[in-house]
Amino acid sequence: MELKEYLKIIKKDKSIFLVTWVLFIVIVELVLVFWPQSYQVTFPIGLSRTSQIQKNDSTANQNEYDYFYQMEASNLFSKEIVQWLKNSGTLKLIFDNLNELSDATQARVKKTLVAEQLSPGFIKVEFSVDEPIEVNLIVSEIKEVISERVASLAPGKDDFWFKLVFGETVIEEKKVPFWPANIFAVLFGFWTAVLIVLLRHYWHE
Repeated sequence: MELKEYLKIIKKDKSIFLVTWVLFIVIVELVLVFWPQSYQVTFPIGLSRTSQIQKNDSTANQNEYDYFYQMEASNLFSKEIVQWLKNSGTLKLIFDNLNELSDATQARVKKTLVAEQLSPGFIKVEFSVDEPIEVNLIVSEIKEVISERVASLAPGKDDFWFKLVFGETVIEEKKVPFWPANIFAVLFGFWTAVLIVLLRHYWHE
């Protein structure tokens, strides 16, 4: 069948074609308007050594070894913190003190909480929430639980070889991309309308 024959069929059922196309676009727009809000929360955790290695000629080789072992220790301990945040026991400790949060919020944070080691001694933690007002409370509890767990490794020792450095918390609203969604609605709606008109035509033949 040639293109002009397809155009003739569409022109014959122009009202159905237009209604289907417009209806598809309207549905996508309603989804965009009523899509539930959510926020992506990210904050970094760094491991900072409490003492710096001083290099001089007499101890150069020893210092190089010390630096290597400290870097390796940072790497291993960063991996350990990542594993802590994946552990159900750690999550229980965090949320035992967050009873004011709804069950839905707790379930969402538990499901979306991800810790990722980006480099030795540097970790990224992220999770999602429905309301940004809850973020500070959750982040504070995560930091406190991790800090307490680190302190428990060397009870009564103030000069541990590293300290935790918590970076700034970033909150970003997650949105459905406006223009890509609308372009999708127009194009996909057009071809859906064409398909429905053609199917209707051949069904009645």
